[in-house]
Amino acid sequence: MFCIRPNADLCPKEHQVQRNEMALAIYQKLLDEDCVRKGYARAQRLIQQYASSSDGYRVLEQLMRSVHPNLKHSTANTYEVPKLSKRFGNLYDYGAKIMN
Repeated sequence: MFCIRPNADLCPKEHQVQRNEMALAIYQKLLDEDCVRKGYARAQRLIQQYASSSDGYRVLEQLMRSVHPNLKHSTANTYEVPKLSKRFGNLYDYGAKIMN
């Protein structure tokens, strides 16, 4: 049985060899609008935050920290996307605006 715990990898131990491929597949699925709506800003920021590593397990871990009872009140650090101001939104949106 798999147990969700703070600071524990979500990838089951028996699948560690294929972890990178599975993490990428999960990340690509999370990019799909049918999976995560564009209006869900928190999830979209988390997906963008892990764009460089494409680690779907890390994105799922961060999403679950906001809803799962074993992770919600954990003392582990949460990784929030910093915000510049209400005018600019988050850093990823601001960076995209600059590049455009």
